[in-house]
Amino acid sequence: METARNTGCFPLGVSWGFRSPELLQKAGAARIIQRPEELLSLITETHI
Repeated sequence: METARNTGCFPLGVSWGFRSPELLQKAGAARIIQRPEELLSLITETHI
């Protein structure tokens, strides 16, 4: 999350990764997705 913010990227977390959603939220995730297909919707919604 820190690297994403520092480089101007969208800080996105995934619930199935190495860190818990709670930890990702505390680290500054702008959004946490639960399923990979949510990424497609996020891209079209936010144009990231």
